[in-house]
Amino acid sequence: MNRFSSACFTALALFYASSSQVYAHATLEVNEATQGGVYKGVVRIGHGCNGSPTLNVKIKIPEGIVNVKPMPKAGWTVSTVKAPLAQPYESHGKTITEGVSDITWSGGKLLDEHYDEFVFRSSISARAEAGSTLYIPVTQTCETGQAAWTQIPVAGEDAKNLKSPALTLPAPALKIVAAKNASEAKDTSIIQSGDITITQPWSKEMPAGAKVAAGYMVIKNGGADPDRLLSVESPYANSVEIHEMSNANNVMTMRKLETGLDIKVGSSVQFVPNGYHVMFMGVKDPVKAGSEFPAVLLFEKAGRVNVMFKVQSLGAGASAGAHSGEHKH
Repeated sequence: MNRFSSACFTALALFYASSSQVYAHATLEVNEATQGGVYKGVVRIGHGCNGSPTLNVKIKIPEGIVNVKPMPKAGWTVSTVKAPLAQPYESHGKTITEGVSDITWSGGKLLDEHYDEFVFRSSISARAEAGSTLYIPVTQTCETGQAAWTQIPVAGEDAKNLKSPALTLPAPALKIVAAKNASEAKDTSIIQSGDITITQPWSKEMPAGAKVAAGYMVIKNGGADPDRLLSVESPYANSVEIHEMSNANNVMTMRKLETGLDIKVGSSVQFVPNGYHVMFMGVKDPVKAGSEFPAVLLFEKAGRVNVMFKVQSLGAGASAGAHSGEHKH
């Protein structure tokens, strides 16, 4: 792959914008991502190759983007290639040594007069340098011709080294920005496993003598298939159950969800006071505000997910109406 300086990269991009020939365009919907954060990559395809329909879209994943999962697309076949990582990383107690390096959507047909998006979900490595730019090469293969948005600028190289610009174009660029604080890149309040994302698990400080505690969180299914939270385990309690509270005729009722809780495609389920919650019963050692305790969520498809429930004070405004006053166990 030929490379060139940033100045030449900009000039070449302007050349394509004004050229009398029309090439396929591949751009990112969001071209900025947070160091150590979650990134949803949406590659936009604006039109075909000189009027020819697009039949194949291939995306190369650069180092620094990890935990990659492509989104299936109706009418297209999606495939991936994995390769060893230059920098392995830790995820849920395991060392990850390989990751997706290529995603290809094929078998479909995107007409020149139509627009479409090709999507993948990922995380930005906490080691990705803030202020740096990651380039995501995209290659479109059409019925007639091809457009390879794969050029990556490197300072110090000359544009005279370029071959035919009609074949190779600037790769979409993703700028990495710093986390808001030093701990954000390793934020334990956001946990991912497969298509499931768990946000801010928390509990309420227990009153003296209490033997039960409630756990709250938000569970989101970002995949193409439904999942189910089957059960919860914790060394913190003798037993753990998933409960639902509801209000019927101004009477609060609570029931145990014997078969678990469905997490539908594209939906978020909120565990809140007076709603869904996890009940820890026979608590061995009442926790105080500022501490935390472990639990394992067991999903039908996402498997076992380790979480830490952070304990808030009884008077915490963000969690008003918590367990101690409402759950009459």
